[in-house]
Amino acid sequence: MIPPRLLQTWKSKTDIPPHFRRWSASFRQLNPQFEYELWDDNDNRQFIYKQFSWFAGIYNAYPAEIYRVDAVRYFYLYLYGGIYADMDTECLKSLKDLTACSGVVLARMGQDSDFAHSIPNAIMASSPRCEFWLFVISLMIQLSKQKLRPEYSTGPVLLKAAVDRYMNHVNQPDKIVRQDIQRISQRLSGQQMPLPGPNDIRILSPGI
Repeated sequence: MIPPRLLQTWKSKTDIPPHFRRWSASFRQLNPQFEYELWDDNDNRQFIYKQFSWFAGIYNAYPAEIYRVDAVRYFYLYLYGGIYADMDTECLKSLKDLTACSGVVLARMGQDSDFAHSIPNAIMASSPRCEFWLFVISLMIQLSKQKLRPEYSTGPVLLKAAVDRYMNHVNQPDKIVRQDIQRISQRLSGQQMPLPGPNDIRILSPGI
């Protein structure tokens, strides 16, 4: 199941704009039973160094911090599971129902399911060690040498592309997707290995 833990990141743990503080507090107020973590840029980097050192070279080579902030959330959700939410997101009701789900839970933005930005990476939930995130990481590595804007190389456009490919793979096995996942799995330690797949990917409607 999706564990009751929530991650947010900001460049500093102390210098946080007042409106971001208010929105962040809404998550803690409505989810008192959740483990809450606020990571700054240094926490993000140390997490990659400690748990996924093989990605550190790509992580450090990104041209701006937004790429790294995008990337780290996928690694976090893979290893620990839980919920990630951007700091400019306000919580309107308890997220407890999500902890009854398993696999990966994402959201739809807008009514056009073909729109490249229609699955934002601003709020995501996952069980630990879902192989789907290894496919996302594999795509990030493949795109890391191209000079792309963050939304295309680490952000929502990348995420939607991964969702579409992976969901097609679940319905009709794709040898390349399986190889990409296995290639990343070979870099993991024993305790980091993915749980048996395939994963259920649930896309919530825009209203939810």
